[in-house]
Amino acid sequence: LSSRQKNMVIVQLSALLFSLLLNGGTSTKNDQFSFVALQKFQTGNLNDAVPLLEKVVSTEAGEKDWVALQYLGGAYGMMARKLSTNGNPLEKRTLQKAVSFFVRADKALMQWKKEGAVPFPQEQFAQ
Repeated sequence: LSSRQKNMVIVQLSALLFSLLLNGGTSTKNDQFSFVALQKFQTGNLNDAVPLLEKVVSTEAGEKDWVALQYLGGAYGMMARKLSTNGNPLEKRTLQKAVSFFVRADKALMQWKKEGAVPFPQEQFAQ
């Protein structure tokens, strides 16, 4: 295995163990994908992080992942800013997408609080 592959295995195992500890022995594939994607995001690897986060939030369970939704909103906001400096017509659509992720994140966060704010692995990435 290459050094990068070894690091990915370590990250995935860490995500699984962390998720198991926080969720009383249960973990979802979504939690694991989200945890890995958020780690990639924080290290600046947006090319890998954004598609993973989009995959996470496209599921029913992902609709509750307010942290992943917030990060996607931020990513699309950054993309829109880059597009605006070039006079790109995609800027408006990208900003709208960012806003939609933030709205979904806010709804998920409110629901999470309403349900008792049960800890989950992604929470450590909350901003």
